[in-house]
Amino acid sequence: PGQWCEEGASAPTPCEAGSYRSAENGTTQDDCTACPAGSACGAGSEAPVSCAAGTHTSSSGAPTCDLCPAGKYQPLGGATHCLDCTHGHYCDAGSSTTLLCPAGTYRATPGGASMSDCAACPAGFACPAGTSEPESCEPGSYSTGGNATCIACPAGKHQSASGEVGCFDCPPG
Repeated sequence: PGQWCEEGASAPTPCEAGSYRSAENGTTQDDCTACPAGSACGAGSEAPVSCAAGTHTSSSGAPTCDLCPAGKYQPLGGATHCLDCTHGHYCDAGSSTTLLCPAGTYRATPGGASMSDCAACPAGFACPAGTSEPESCEPGSYSTGGNATCIACPAGKHQSASGEVGCFDCPPG
């Protein structure tokens, strides 16, 4: 298995990388089978090896599996493609899972390739970890930007509007 012998051979010849042979008595490279998409076969393989999570092969005959590029991920083994990283997340190269944008940041579009692709939360909004759209601060609260949560107005201050950056002194009386 994993090799073939032509007539008069003094030693077996391994199947080329990207192919395999699980049976004996092969006589040419044509007796080796192309490794299927979603797997890889090194030279002399007896069977295809499924690509690990975070990797893929999109076509048959691959000698190795390719890492998912930054901005994509693949949670399953044996994959033929990678998935776009989702809103509110980013994916490093070779990711098998998405990573949350940190608290105080957000990402509105898919395909974030690194933490730096997560934008700072704007003033007047809150962005818990994994946020895809900043959440406006409710009346009675505010944020100055880059906040995971809105801050309640302290005693003696108020805010009647939403999405604000500060509070006002309460009037006397």
